[in-house]
Amino acid sequence: MSEAGNAGEGQVPESERRAAPRHPSSKVLTCYSEGGGLEERRRARLRNVSRTGVGLSIDRRWEAGTVLVLELPPEEGRSRNLRARVVHATPQLGGMILLGCLFDAPLSDAELQALTG
Repeated sequence: MSEAGNAGEGQVPESERRAAPRHPSSKVLTCYSEGGGLEERRRARLRNVSRTGVGLSIDRRWEAGTVLVLELPPEEGRSRNLRARVVHATPQLGGMILLGCLFDAPLSDAELQALTG
């Protein structure tokens, strides 16, 4: 039996589950749930970013499946938003929450640079 057969059909080893490499970031942005009002807007600190997802440190918990709108820093006078779906919300020390989110569409080079550069 091959090694791939040992892991089980369709299973991916834990070390290979990420679709894209993560990049550290400490930028701060604003986010809110899609359809949420202004009272839901929160400042979030990026922990890491990849083309397919983001880790956010934030003071509010949103449940898995919630669609968030992330406001990117304005570029050339235009504001830009990304949509991401919450995958997990993990409590952290000090009352903060680590939100792991997947983007609706992979980031472009410019979007990735805006969040990590």
